Amino acid sequence: MLAGAIATIIVTLLFISRIGVPTAASLMAIFLSLFGITLAVGYVTWMAAYTETVEDINPALVGTGLALQGAILRLIVVLSTLAFSFVVRDQHNGLQWATWWWVCIAGLIVFIPTIFVASGSWKPTSIHAAIIKQEQG
Repeated sequence: MLAGAIATIIVTLLFISRIGVPTAASLMAIFLSLFGITLAVGYVTWMAAYTETVEDINPALVGTGLALQGAILRLIVVLSTLAFSFVVRDQHNGLQWATWWWVCIAGLIVFIPTIFVASGSWKPTSIHAAIIKQEQG
C-alpha cells in the first residue's frame, strides 16, 4: 500500500514535470501505464486491508463496510468533480492542470495515514506466523 502510494506520487510528479513540454506518445504511454499500475498496487492492497479490518470488528459487517466505503468513494468522486471544475477552467492552461495534479498529490498524502490503521501485517514473516498459528488451532 505504502509503496503504491509513494510510487503514484513519484509518477504524478514526473507527469507534472512534462506539462508544457513536447512529450512523445511513447513516453506518455509509459507514464500512464505506470500511473495505472501504481494506483492499482496502492488501492487494491488498501481495499484488502480495509475488508480485513472490518472483518476483525465483526465478520457480519463486511457487506455494510463495503457499502459504506462505496458511498464514501462516490462522495469523493462528486467533490473532486466539483473541485476540478473550479481548478481547471481552461483545458489548454498547463498551470491549471499542474494545480489539479498537486491536488491529486495532496489526496495521496491524505491516503497514506489510512494505511497504518488497517489490520494486517507489514512483514511476510508475521503473516507466515499467523498462518501457522491459525492452522494449529
